[in-house]
Amino acid sequence: MVASKRPRKELSEPQKKILSVIHQFWEEKGYAPSVRELLEKAGISSTSVVEYYLRQLEERGLVQRDERVSRSVRLTKPLDEIFNTAVQQAKEKLDHTR
Repeated sequence: MVASKRPRKELSEPQKKILSVIHQFWEEKGYAPSVRELLEKAGISSTSVVEYYLRQLEERGLVQRDERVSRSVRLTKPLDEIFNTAVQQAKEKLDHTR
């Protein structure tokens, strides 16, 4: 039996932190952070957890990366657009439950 995917929900706090770190790193250094740098700057416990969140963000179309190349992660949209979309989706979800 194939497990169905859960519906997309708002961004989690770790996902938001990762997106913010990626954005800030590109702004400050001009290149992408490594997985280890994401771990350190976002306060995540292990590289496998960072990889897990990056896969989720890729599936949502928020980041792109080439797993064969280190430091290849980049945002697909400006950070404020990503966060505004997430806020709007949360508001719409709230409106539908009323």
